[in-house]
Amino acid sequence: MRNITVFLLGVIIGFGIVFEIQYRNQLADRIQVLETNQQFHTETITSIRVILTSLFKQIQSTYEHKTQLECTSKNLYFEAAGEPIQGKMAIAQVVNNRLNKRNKYDNVCDVVYEPKQFSWVDDHLPNTPNIKNKIDKRAWNESVSVADMYLNDNYNQDPELMNATMYHAVWAQPNWDYGKLRRIKAVGNHVFYEEL
Repeated sequence: MRNITVFLLGVIIGFGIVFEIQYRNQLADRIQVLETNQQFHTETITSIRVILTSLFKQIQSTYEHKTQLECTSKNLYFEAAGEPIQGKMAIAQVVNNRLNKRNKYDNVCDVVYEPKQFSWVDDHLPNTPNIKNKIDKRAWNESVSVADMYLNDNYNQDPELMNATMYHAVWAQPNWDYGKLRRIKAVGNHVFYEEL
C-alpha cells in the first residue's frame, strides 16, 4: 500500500511539474487575453488566479516534501541501515539539531549534503539504496518511515540528545577536537556529542 501511495505521489508530482512548466505561461497569456477582452468579470479572473496560485504552491510544497523525504531517508539508510529504529531516530534528531542550531541551512537536504559531514555523501559511490534482499528492503522501509515521522514532527525526540550535533560509529575515531565536545551517550552503534 505504501509503495502504491509513493508511486501515485510521484506521478502527481511529475504531472504537476510538467503542468507548471508547460502551461504556466500559456495560462498567464490566456488570463491576459481575458482581461483585455473583458470576457470575464474581474472578480472571476482574480478567483482563477488565486486558485492557480494555490495549486502551484501545493505542487511546489509536495515536490519539496518529496525531496526532503528522499535525502533524509537516504541519510538514515546509509548512516544507520543496521541500526534499530531508535538509532535512526537519534541520527534524524542530530540532523534536526544542526538545522535548528546552525544558522547556515535552509532545509534538511542542505544539512545532509554539506561536504565532509556524512561519509556516504563524500565516498564517491552511487547513492542509491541497494534493496535487493529482505534485510536491505526492511532497512530502507524503516529509514523512509522514520524520515517521514521526522519531517512531520511525529516522533519522540530523545531529551538527552536535544543538543547533539555530532556523532560517529563506535568503531570510528574521527579527527575531531574532543576538547570542544561533550560525549552524551551511545545509541546503537553510534556515539553522540554536543558542541561546547
